[in-house]
Amino acid sequence: MTSEILKFYLNGEKVELKSFEPNMTLLQYLRAPKVGLTGTKESCGSGVCGACTILMMYFDEKINKPYITAVKSCQLPLIYCNGCAIYTIEGKNTALKQKLTPIQESFIKHDGAQCGFCLPGTIMSTTALFEKHQLEGLRPPTVGDIEETLSGHTCRCTGYRPIFQSLKEFLIEEGSKPPQLEIPKFPSELIEANKQSLHVNGNLWNFFKPKSLDEFRSLWKLHPEASILGGATNSNQIFRDHLTKRTIISTKSITEIQELEEKDGMLHIGAGVSVQALLEYTRSRLTEAPNNHSTFRVISKILPRLRSKQIRSVSTVAGEMMSVSEFSALLVSLGAVLHLESASGQVSHRIPLRDKCARCEREAQKAAATHPASLHARPVFAYDTTSCCVIACDEVGCQLITGISLPLYCEESEEVKQFADCVLVSRRKDNFPALMMVVMTATLQRIKKEKADESAASVWKFKEVSLALADGRGNGDRETTESFPSALKPKEKNEEYPPPIVVIDENVEDDDEEPASPSSSSPFSSASASASSPTESTHAALKAMKNSKRPFCIVHKLPSTAEFILTRSPVLSSETIIDAKQVMRREVEEILLTGISSDDSTDTVYSEVCSRLPSSCPPLPSTWLAKRYITVAAPDALTRFAYNLSQHLETKINTIVPEPLDLSSDYPLDAYDPISRMYSETSSEKPLELEPEQTRFTHNLQKYSFDYEKVDTLIGKPMSNMHLQSHATGMTQYTVDVPLPPRGLYAEFILSTVAHGKIIRIDGTEALKLPGVVDIVTAKDIPGVNKHTGIVMDTTIFADEVVECMHQPIGLILADTPQIAEYAATLVKVEYDELPAILTLEEAVEKKSFLSMYEGSDIVLGEPLKVIKETRKAQEKLAEKMKKGVPEPMENDEWVVIEGEAKAGGQDHYYGETQNCVVIPHDGMVDVYSSTQNPSKVQFDVAGALGIPRAKVMCKAMRLGGGFGGKQDRPCILATAAAVAAKKTGRAVRLVMKRSMDMAVHGGRHPMWCRYTVVASKKTGLLKALDAEVIAQGGYAHDVTGPVLFKCAFQLQGTYTIPNIRVIARAAKTNHNPNTAFRGFGAPQSCLFIEMIMEHVADVLGIPQSQIRDINLNKVGDPLVTGSLISQNKGEKFIRIMWDELMKTSDYENRLKAVEEFNATHTNTKRGIAITPMKNGACFEDDFMNQAEALVHVLPDGSVEVAHSGIEMGQGLNTKIAQVAAETLGIDISFIHVLHTSTETCTNTQPTAASTGLDLNGGALKKACEQINASLAPLREKMKDKTWPEICTTAYFSRYAMSGQAHFILPTINWQWKTKTGFTAFYYAFGVSVSEVEVDCTTGEYTILRSDLIEDAGRSLNPILDAGQVEGGFIQGVGWVTGEEIEYDIATGAMLSDMHTYAVPLARDVPLELHTTLAHGFRCDENVGASKTTAESPVLLGVSVLMALRHAVNAARRDRGLSLLRYQISPFTVDRIKLAIEGVLDGEDGMRYTIMI
Repeated sequence: MTSEILKFYLNGEKVELKSFEPNMTLLQYLRAPKVGLTGTKESCGSGVCGACTILMMYFDEKINKPYITAVKSCQLPLIYCNGCAIYTIEGKNTALKQKLTPIQESFIKHDGAQCGFCLPGTIMSTTALFEKHQLEGLRPPTVGDIEETLSGHTCRCTGYRPIFQSLKEFLIEEGSKPPQLEIPKFPSELIEANKQSLHVNGNLWNFFKPKSLDEFRSLWKLHPEASILGGATNSNQIFRDHLTKRTIISTKSITEIQELEEKDGMLHIGAGVSVQALLEYTRSRLTEAPNNHSTFRVISKILPRLRSKQIRSVSTVAGEMMSVSEFSALLVSLGAVLHLESASGQVSHRIPLRDKCARCEREAQKAAATHPASLHARPVFAYDTTSCCVIACDEVGCQLITGISLPLYCEESEEVKQFADCVLVSRRKDNFPALMMVVMTATLQRIKKEKADESAASVWKFKEVSLALADGRGNGDRETTESFPSALKPKEKNEEYPPPIVVIDENVEDDDEEPASPSSSSPFSSASASASSPTESTHAALKAMKNSKRPFCIVHKLPSTAEFILTRSPVLSSETIIDAKQVMRREVEEILLTGISSDDSTDTVYSEVCSRLPSSCPPLPSTWLAKRYITVAAPDALTRFAYNLSQHLETKINTIVPEPLDLSSDYPLDAYDPISRMYSETSSEKPLELEPEQTRFTHNLQKYSFDYEKVDTLIGKPMSNMHLQSHATGMTQYTVDVPLPPRGLYAEFILSTVAHGKIIRIDGTEALKLPGVVDIVTAKDIPGVNKHTGIVMDTTIFADEVVECMHQPIGLILADTPQIAEYAATLVKVEYDELPAILTLEEAVEKKSFLSMYEGSDIVLGEPLKVIKETRKAQEKLAEKMKKGVPEPMENDEWVVIEGEAKAGGQDHYYGETQNCVVIPHDGMVDVYSSTQNPSKVQFDVAGALGIPRAKVMCKAMRLGGGFGGKQDRPCILATAAAVAAKKTGRAVRLVMKRSMDMAVHGGRHPMWCRYTVVASKKTGLLKALDAEVIAQGGYAHDVTGPVLFKCAFQLQGTYTIPNIRVIARAAKTNHNPNTAFRGFGAPQSCLFIEMIMEHVADVLGIPQSQIRDINLNKVGDPLVTGSLISQNKGEKFIRIMWDELMKTSDYENRLKAVEEFNATHTNTKRGIAITPMKNGACFEDDFMNQAEALVHVLPDGSVEVAHSGIEMGQGLNTKIAQVAAETLGIDISFIHVLHTSTETCTNTQPTAASTGLDLNGGALKKACEQINASLAPLREKMKDKTWPEICTTAYFSRYAMSGQAHFILPTINWQWKTKTGFTAFYYAFGVSVSEVEVDCTTGEYTILRSDLIEDAGRSLNPILDAGQVEGGFIQGVGWVTGEEIEYDIATGAMLSDMHTYAVPLARDVPLELHTTLAHGFRCDENVGASKTTAESPVLLGVSVLMALRHAVNAARRDRGLSLLRYQISPFTVDRIKLAIEGVLDGEDGMRYTIMI
């Protein structure tokens, strides 16, 4: 029976839909105005961040009972909800009536959110986990279960510590009980609905969801042109086309392809089985044989790292095989066999997946060589117009993939054992593309012992060995499901894609006969087969795949290495491993590096780029670095295989003795491959010791150095964020949640597709033909000024005549729906006359391309050039005398000149709520709702572009879903563009940026390059002089590059005394979108550079790094390049106190000794520890910006309305404001209500930036409240025995003034560039951090074992909020210096990074132990509540992790006979760590191997 009505329950209410488009996602439905459940958020739109997570319950026919899971609604078509019960964060709650679950209560209790944007999704995921275990009667969730759940969520604010703390309350490991949740009964009518087939016929999509194979065959026969969907978690590609009528058939509910079965040594997996079901099955099988290294263990280890649980729960095995290249590569490497069936069902056969891929790829190479245009027109393996299809087509016609079979490698007998293992490496522990994957499968046979004393390992001999290497280079070009549209071309009808994997296998025959079942379980041909050079075919395959613009992996067989291992005895002995590594490295090098030239298109290295870059900096893009990484890291996988094989054989292989493993018994059966659990090639006879892992739920401490709980005043009292309950129930309204009025339009940017060029023509003809498209807006439609009012007005709203960078906005498409607008933008054709472009920082320096205002400003203290010159002369003179044998007194050889350079990479803000706005025109005015930190600037720009007075523009900022500086200036462009569109059409306009577009268009933290010369004492390490040049990449326009650059220059001295210093600051002009403000605003780069300099000095002089830092710390009265208004005795003396305190409380010296002892006894694992100090100035250097407004109204019932000019974005500003207001008025804080920031209530606002949010607005608020106190003082004196509400009622009827308005300014800072006098900060906040790391030297992966942080918050106004800022800022800093790398195509300027390939830290990337301390006694009486801000400075604390990593890397380099590392660059990614360990990037200090873009 087929139904044409979609039936499901939503938060307990029945929903039946008949008229809707099948392309609608569940998220789009939930957030639509008619439904209005906006608590479910959209952030990445690609199933990565988890903000859109909901709870789904459906009836599982296999187990005959309801099944609960968490699902990311942005990736789930609404039509897949048929027969399901859906629950969102709102549940049955309303804004005024709320019932909290125990999980919601715990998140509120433990301050589990800051901005709150990600919290609803996190709560729904954890709720689904606990409800599932409760419903199914399973054991309570463990640490491992919760970590796996959280790996599908991104939190940019908290650093994850309070999230862990919120869930720790329910862990049985902590002696707690799981929450008892009210699980709703599954509606019985949905059981019947789920058994029915479904057919929905929309305007553009005709959708079928059959329940049986027979029904599927009938539909396919009627609709041979249909697209076939599996789990549809990557279906946006197919739903993007808004022109062509399409038919879609889903295999998701076909019962015959839902089975999992073991038979004849194979695991048979139905094509419709969910990936999560496969994972749960393999884990359950491992419980029966936990030490068995079989296919079960490999799958259990790898699958959790490829996709989050929320995606795995709905994605199918066949669909995932086609959309995640690493998964496909894993199947090929394990010897997967496809089950294929013809459309009629009469012909079925099986074929090894490797054969199909290799055969089709050879056809692709031939086609590409003879007819390049035919690449996209040919039938290939597993193709359709979407990457989530499940059809295999070839020359014999289309066939359905009904299943996959995998060899189990689990034979265990007295004579034969089988073994399978895998090593996967990526830049992040979870949910991230692989750098590489190495798979080994083997069959071992028992042989007779010849000698009684022969080791147990020699009893076994390899019978078969297979090694496969999956090269993940193609994942850097991964096309996302919601890429910015103007960078994409709409596909032609029937355009096809190559497979997501390429198998380089020269032994596959070209005949079309169905192969027999493989006689060997090896996925490739025998190890003894002759191996031809794969270089030519590899490069041809790469070229074909890159031309396809699809994610892919290259799977290489390694027959030479396999045969070498096969012929050696004993099994993987120490000698065998050493020799096999050399064989494997040569084989991998031949595959990846042989024959590469500078113009080889398969490696995206272009001759034109080579010709225009300076000779000192040849272009070596990330693909080159990735290949170098694979050549050195892949052979080391053999070491891990050897260890795991020894465990599998239950013996110890000769001289291969494992180090103690920190495996946790709570981890679900090796679901993770813990990075810190490695082994050493030593001859120790110590037995293996298993130790419980230190999880992130233990030893995470916050310490307040004095008893805040006993504080009598509200100022200084620990209080939770006042918006937490609203966050936890999904009731918080952000700008993206503001309802769009009737007839409102949706806008999408048209972006440039060249880096530099003249616009010849903009043709929107095709776009305007699309139903639902209303208009196109370009620069000619701007009635006023086409400029953003930055420091220099050189940023346009829309490019006019000339585009200055890739992804520059050219115009807007306006349409009735966001989906139509997004697609229509791809139809706009722009013709250019391309101009030369500058696409790297090095090229800009070489060509002297600088932003006009910042070509070389300098600040000077003392006479650094003179000191350097005299020291050099003394060294030269000494050298001459030494040549002549003339003795020289030691005191004349005290100083040394050290030169070097360092580079700091950029960083994306990655806030939860992307850039967005709503503009509503009315009465000759416009109301602008903008997600901005700077409402007055938005007001100014909109008024200027529309040519109307500022008074006719109202800008209102709701709470932000994160800002971090990225919403200081750039939202002005967004809001102004939408305002122009609103004026042209007379209709309201909403403009929301997709994540990838947000990343590409709005800039981030400035990459910087520092070249320095320093003079230091050879004996003590005391610094005498520093001459530094700092160059920032600004982009094509100024934006705020100047102030960012200058702050870096002002603070380059850091917390150290350098009596003679010069800093030259330059801003390079490149053809990229301008970089902009980011948390720290230049201070993180200055901290990174000075710490790299200190490390360089320590390495050259051979003095411990902590000693170098200690001896150079500021003392009161020491000279500074620039200072703060508050005197040094209230500033610089604190750093010494904090340094000494943390050295003691972190037990640094003893831990350093322990690290050295560990490194002396471990070869493949090294540890590092470092301590770094920091300081950060608060306030703006320009005095006019240090002002704020506040408005306070007291109402007759005693409630108080507070308006201020600051923006709440998660830092807790509104809570602190409420504390100040309540304390000043002398009332309970429950009376205070803080309004959204608006230019109607507080005008002439300054951005909430530069750590001034509370300092300025708190001061203004205090003054406004004091006005009310003065007015009400006589009445309060008369009514001492009355309550506050009674006093207010009397005041109202007695006509007392009950409002206060105040303007506040900070004291004059008065920095003057001409005279270089004045101050550059109101005060400095200080901090110190200690971090300890452990590095896997075989892969470069690492774990942060522990971090100790101490922060100067003055007299903390709210310790809970301040400590939360410290933790979140620290993790953001860690991400910046480790994994968060922004990559561009150096030939085109296109951004390559997106939400899939940008490694923001996730829950398992944070320290195992985190100790946070707010320093005691550091009052700042000149500021509100004697406090200091903790908004920006904690980012600088993350530098300690980078320095600890370098310490560990240098320990590994010493073992290899290499000198100390001089490669000074951040981010220090996993691949760079490994390359640094092996000395691959040592040429010219390694710096020339990095292009700054």
